[in-house]
Parts: sequence; C-alpha cells; structure tokens
Amino acid sequence: MFSEFPGPGFKPEISCLTTGELRVFWFIGEGLKTKQIAASLHLSVKTVETHRENIKRKLALDCLEKVICAAAVWRVHTDHTPPLWE
Repeated sequence: MFSEFPGPGFKPEISCLTTGELRVFWFIGEGLKTKQIAASLHLSVKTVETHRENIKRKLALDCLEKVICAAAVWRVHTDHTPPLWE
C-alpha cells in the first residue's frame, strides 16, 4: 500500500498548513481518531474532517492512510507538545 510513499528520510513540508490544520495533523500523528481529535480540540467532527481533507490536498497525499503515516513521521521530528493554542 505504501510502496510509493517516501522512505525513512521523508519529512512532510507542513509550512502550508494553517494553525488549525497543524493541530489536527499533530493529533493524527498521535494516533487519535476523528472523534477523539474533535473532542480534544473542542471542534465538530465535520471541522476535523475538513481539516483532514485540506491536509491531504495540501500535502498531495491521495489517501487517509498516507496522511496518518506522514503525520506519524512528522511527529518523530517534532517536540512532544501540541502546537500552541491561539
């Protein structure tokens, strides 16, 4: 499934993500499901789904599995705290 996904040196370019998308991406990288992310961020499930779709489009990933993998890889390269709240 991930045969075309970049290898171990892959680091997603996340500068194109909004703060809200980045927060959702962080929680995706933590392994949380949509409803869990929504509850954690006090957002509707629909808002989280929209952020997830935007992330997928902006990072040019063609399926949710690749978003999850990219988020997990990104989390390995970041500190262990969620993005700052505004």
